[in-house]
Amino acid sequence: MIFERGVAALKLAAEMLEMGVVMGWSQCLPYCAGTLTPYVMGTRINAVEGLRAATVFSAGRLAVYVAFGILAGSAPAFMPRILRPGLGTFWLQAAAGLLLLFLALTVLFNKHKDSGVCRWIIRRDLPAMFLLGMLIAVPPYHDLVAPTSLLVQSTSPITGLLGGLAYGIGTTLSPVILIAMGVPLLTGRFKTAGWFWWVQRAGGAGLLILAVRAFWALKIPAL
Repeated sequence: MIFERGVAALKLAAEMLEMGVVMGWSQCLPYCAGTLTPYVMGTRINAVEGLRAATVFSAGRLAVYVAFGILAGSAPAFMPRILRPGLGTFWLQAAAGLLLLFLALTVLFNKHKDSGVCRWIIRRDLPAMFLLGMLIAVPPYHDLVAPTSLLVQSTSPITGLLGGLAYGIGTTLSPVILIAMGVPLLTGRFKTAGWFWWVQRAGGAGLLILAVRAFWALKIPAL
């Protein structure tokens, strides 16, 4: 029995890893790259800093997938309530919009280098990116493929955990990290040429557009 459960858990992990790679190169790519690119453009000047931002962002998403897996394996009856559109997803999307707005304003007004709260949140890397990764990983931003698959196939919290972890790792195996590392190399060149001020404004404007888009897409659920 234990051997069979172990085989089933590994099989689910392999399927979720494959699914994560596919989603990381397709549906997840525009959301994640579209969010990270303006951020690293306006705040990072080398590949290491870009890698750090992408890693923390991906860790936030990974945490959500693992939580989905554990919940699917331990309390499957509760999962549909979480995935169903409603007031909860409304507030999650609103929180993502507010966070994007905060990031946009700190970059636009060059406050990410200041001391105090702004420096702790933006420059010292990066509770905001971790939180944003978590918010983007859940509905309505993310698809329901992974949570649904975990709900159907998870037979225990351990099985669900392995499945969610494998899916999260799979989604990180995409061009997002390379993009996050490559963009600061370009902005670093602009900085040496005295044009980094304009690059920062462009990055902040990109984040502001994402924030406006998030608020525009809000739909107040019926009570």
